[in-house]
Amino acid sequence: MNLFGILMKLRANQESSLVKRVFSYFNLKLSLKIYLFINIFFEFSLAFVVSLGLRLTLIKSDINVNLFFIIFFILGIVQGASNCYRTHVFPFEELRKLATISSRKISFIMIVTDLFYIFTFSSSILYGLLSLIYISSNAFIFQKFSLSVFFLFIYICSFYCSNRIFGQYIYNKIVKAIGLTRLIFYSIGAALFTYLGFFIVSFVFSNIVYFIKKYFVNIESVNNKVIWESFSKDIGMFYVNSASKFYESHVYSFTYIDVFLVSAMLLILTILLLAMEPKLYPLKTKMLPKTKIDLCNSYVYFLNKALKKNIFFKCSLLKLANTRWIIANNFFQNIILTYESFFYIGVMLSIILLNSQNRMLQIQLLFLLNILVIGNQTFEIREEMYPYLSFGLERNQFTLLRSSPNGLNKVFNSKLMTYRLFLIIPLLILIIINIVVSLYIMIPVIFAIFLFITFSMSVYVFPMIQMYMIPLATKLDYTNDTEIGSAKDEKIVLEKFQTVPRYFFNIVPLVLTFIFPIVGERYSLIIFFGELVYFSLATIIFVFFSKKIIRKGIFVVHAIRYH
Repeated sequence: MNLFGILMKLRANQESSLVKRVFSYFNLKLSLKIYLFINIFFEFSLAFVVSLGLRLTLIKSDINVNLFFIIFFILGIVQGASNCYRTHVFPFEELRKLATISSRKISFIMIVTDLFYIFTFSSSILYGLLSLIYISSNAFIFQKFSLSVFFLFIYICSFYCSNRIFGQYIYNKIVKAIGLTRLIFYSIGAALFTYLGFFIVSFVFSNIVYFIKKYFVNIESVNNKVIWESFSKDIGMFYVNSASKFYESHVYSFTYIDVFLVSAMLLILTILLLAMEPKLYPLKTKMLPKTKIDLCNSYVYFLNKALKKNIFFKCSLLKLANTRWIIANNFFQNIILTYESFFYIGVMLSIILLNSQNRMLQIQLLFLLNILVIGNQTFEIREEMYPYLSFGLERNQFTLLRSSPNGLNKVFNSKLMTYRLFLIIPLLILIIINIVVSLYIMIPVIFAIFLFITFSMSVYVFPMIQMYMIPLATKLDYTNDTEIGSAKDEKIVLEKFQTVPRYFFNIVPLVLTFIFPIVGERYSLIIFFGELVYFSLATIIFVFFSKKIIRKGIFVVHAIRYH
């Protein structure tokens, strides 16, 4: 079997392994061929239904070549960049030095495999091409077919160029020392996202607040159907007109780009990149060049000093040090704050400043800021560092850990402990923000104490929200460490089951926040303290059930047969 066939079989087995485990609980077997057939049939059916829907709704429209060109071009860039780990890490790294083929050929085969995999397991391109065929009733069949081939070509070229360029960028981020330069660029990005939050509020939320104050003057207004209809109509018209003006002034001009000139430039870039030798990612620290000053190594050393006597914690950190690619890519976003968190800070601080006459709303917004930032930070850490947080890195020591009664439990607890230590710097930033805002708006001491209590509960519970399903979703059949957590079924399990508890901790306070501008101070006080009681009870209930799920997951992991 050639390399392409081996890689495709490995990817398909990884995708179906969790489904096979579910079937095995009912003493049923699922063959790989049946799984592939069902998956492909479902994707083609979805593509056909979407295309038919576009055909029925847009039957009289013509094909906009420029618009479709932009869609496929952007889609190729996004998917190519997001899949760079799969195409720049050779699954059999130990055998790469013995291979007779070059790194360029290996990289090309992995990119072709990834493209074939996308067409097989994802209908995003397929229904785009089919929609192009069905969307117009005026064009000839040959014209539709030619355009379909052309846009497919654009997608493949943009995918390849994006994958190679972004792969080289990630390679430099992993290999080169993390110093002052990257910190400066990160600081600029953080400042821009914070400013973006302020800008969004000044344009969007300030107008929402204006319309709310205009129509809902008291609590009785909420039950008035006529007021709701007028409010919806006015605010809808305002944003529709604003969106139309933005489209005409910024987006519409892109529909007049020279498609064939851009296509020629894209083709030339593709040929140049095909001729260049790619650099595959080194996964072990010993393969990286030694550097004198590196903030990544310094940070791991700092964590190592935090808990010297915990042997499992030290072993866990040693694995982190030996898998630099996990933490080095988005290093500052992992240890400080993500750009999305800075965006939340900009939004919330701006709203707090705009509502200087409603202190209870300001306190609620500060409480909501803490929850949103901690929730987002823990989610992003799990997304970026899942190979480290899962049991995948321990699969070579799995037999030894399973022989110990509490081996896997201790490994899981050490990872959870490391998870919480990653929140040290974000917590310090949030504490400073809370202190400054509290002093600025003169929050009473009793409210500051309650905010601190809920703040502490958030730090404890949000890492558990991201971790409690990891044992149940654990898969060990990976060919290399970068593929850990990349299987679709594993992603679905983790994504869905972390979303449910986050609804209770994030959405409920967010919904209650919209009530504060309407009700009076007395009702706001009742709602706020009721919310704190709710948050405390939700934390206790979730911790109780999550520990049961974790124990069940550890038991399931013990039963996995891995060789």
